[in-house]
Amino acid sequence: MYHNTIIFVLCDSITNSVFSSQCLLLLNNLQKKFSINKIIIVSFEKKIVTTQHIKTIIPHKYIVYIYRSFPFLGRIFLSHSIARLKTILKHYTSYTIIARGPLAGYIALRSFTKTTGNNLIIQARGLLAEEYAYTYRHDTKILRQPIHYIKKYLYNSLEQYVYNSTKKWHTDIVIEAVSPALKNHLIAHYGVNPYKICIAQYDLPNKINDSDRNQWRYTVRNKLAVPETAFVLCYSGSAKSWQCPQDIIRYAESYITQDPQTYLVIFTHDIEQFHNALAQSTIPQSRYRVLSIPCKKIYTYLAACDAGIVFRKPHVINWISRPTKSLEYQAVDLQIIHNNTVAYLLNKQPSRL
Repeated sequence: MYHNTIIFVLCDSITNSVFSSQCLLLLNNLQKKFSINKIIIVSFEKKIVTTQHIKTIIPHKYIVYIYRSFPFLGRIFLSHSIARLKTILKHYTSYTIIARGPLAGYIALRSFTKTTGNNLIIQARGLLAEEYAYTYRHDTKILRQPIHYIKKYLYNSLEQYVYNSTKKWHTDIVIEAVSPALKNHLIAHYGVNPYKICIAQYDLPNKINDSDRNQWRYTVRNKLAVPETAFVLCYSGSAKSWQCPQDIIRYAESYITQDPQTYLVIFTHDIEQFHNALAQSTIPQSRYRVLSIPCKKIYTYLAACDAGIVFRKPHVINWISRPTKSLEYQAVDLQIIHNNTVAYLLNKQPSRL
C-alpha cells in the first residue's frame, strides 16, 4: 500500500498543536513499519513559517517544502498550490501521497498522475463545511450571513468532489477516516465507495509500558503534592466552549463532594480562565491543580491520573470525531469519562455519567 517515498500534504499548518501528536507520529510509525526510505512534507501555510521555526518542529530526516496559501474562495484559489505540488511530483517516479483533509485532498487529486501506479490516501479528519458553519453559528451580523452561506456551500462542494473521487476514478485512491462514525457518514452523505474507505490505524499513540507509567505516576504526584492513594480526575485541553469547561468543573465538583479525597488536575494553556472558573466553584483550592506543560511531557503527567474527562457539545462534528485527548488518555490506560456525544468513545468505553 505504501511506496518507498511518502509525500505528506497538509493545509492546516505544521504549527498546529496536533501536528506533532498526529502527523509526525503517523509518519514515524509508517517509516518504522514499512521501512520507508524518504518522507517529504509539503505544507501550504496561511502565515510565514521561518526556517528556524521549521527546524524546531520537524526532524532533519524529512524533506520539507513550505508554501503560502491563498484564502479559500473556491477551487480556483487552490490552483497555485496544485502547480507547486505538481512541480515536486515531477522529481519522483514512485510514491504514495497522504493528503490531510479535503483541501489537501483536492490539491493532491489535481496533481496526481493517475497512470503511474502510485497511490493516494486522503485522510478524512472531520467535516469541513459543518465545522465552518459551527464556528460562525453565533455571527448575527446581517452582512456576513451571505458570506458564511457561500463559504459553507464551497466547502461542501469541495468535500463532495474529493470524496466522490473513489467512485469516479479507476485508480488507487483510498479515503482514511478517523472513526467508524465518520466512515459511515461519508458513505451516506458524500457517496464514498464503501470498498475504498478504511479506518486510520497508524496515527494511534503507542501504549505506555507499565514500568514507565508507574515511575511517572510516583514522580509527578510527589511534585504536585497529591497523595498516592487519592483518586485523580484530569482534563487536558483548552477552555473553548465546545470543550465544555464549565460542565467539566461542575462534574468534578459533584464528584469531589461525594468523595472529598478526589483531586482535579487540569493541563491547559488557558490557566487564568480555569483558575477564575474554579474560584467560582465549591471545589477547595487544595483539591485542584491547574498547570501548563510542554506537549512532549503530556504522557508523563497524565500517568499521575486515574480518569480523563472528554466532554463535547452535541453536534455531528463531535459525534464523528476521534478526540486526540482520548487517545492520549488511552495511551496511559486512564478511564475515560464522557458525555455520550462522541460515537468513538461510546464504542470504546461506556459513559460514567
